[in-house]
Amino acid sequence: MPTPAVVWIDHREAHVFHVHPDSIDETTLLAPQHRVHRHPKGRWRGNSTVDAILIVGPSSAKTELSRYMKDHAPLVAAKVVGIESVDHPTGGQLVAMARQHFRATDRMAGESPIPL
Repeated sequence: MPTPAVVWIDHREAHVFHVHPDSIDETTLLAPQHRVHRHPKGRWRGNSTVDAILIVGPSSAKTELSRYMKDHAPLVAAKVVGIESVDHPTGGQLVAMARQHFRATDRMAGESPIPL
């Protein structure tokens, strides 16, 4: 089942929330200590299909992530529906923001809303 996701990112870490109708999956990724090699080893083995991504965060890391995705993962970049500046919200605040954003996006597009 496709799900929306919200990514909160700064230059130290990223929190990825997959927003399911009845649950939330959260993953935390830490930046490497030495920023010489910026490409992670291996592949992420998530099992949910994401059809919409909201990228948020307090710094320029969110736009850097978006540019990286456009250059190296254009199919994933095409799923980004918004980039917003936010400080350091709690996980619950992020999920509420994502649900509100995706509902508003669905209404504006005239699509049936994603069940959140």
